Amino acid sequence: MAVIDRTSDDTRLEFMIRAERLIWEAINRERYRLFQSTWKAFHRRWQEAEDCSWPRSMPWIDQHELVVAAAQRYGLPPSPLTAEARLAIYEAGLARAAVLANIDPGQLTDIAPPIDEVLP
Repeated sequence: MAVIDRTSDDTRLEFMIRAERLIWEAINRERYRLFQSTWKAFHRRWQEAEDCSWPRSMPWIDQHELVVAAAQRYGLPPSPLTAEARLAIYEAGLARAAVLANIDPGQLTDIAPPIDEVLP
């Protein structure tokens, strides 16, 4: 917010808004990759260990119980978003956004939302 208050140039302001959007999108893309890779690793272990053809013809609650049991058995964490992963995702997202915005990563520090805001 302070950056916006200090900026009187409309073109610069538009650039900063677009750069912030790139930051949010890049961080979200990195977050999604973590969840996707964690799920895929779990699913491969599950497929190798037992017959897990999906979807199955059974009531939803039975399907849910089957997936919950498999998640516990084959190590699917409730959330792969550990403190270390959050920081890595945040930094990778900022680096990607800097490339996409074609600016030095250091210039994003005034624009980037806090890690707790973008990755609660």
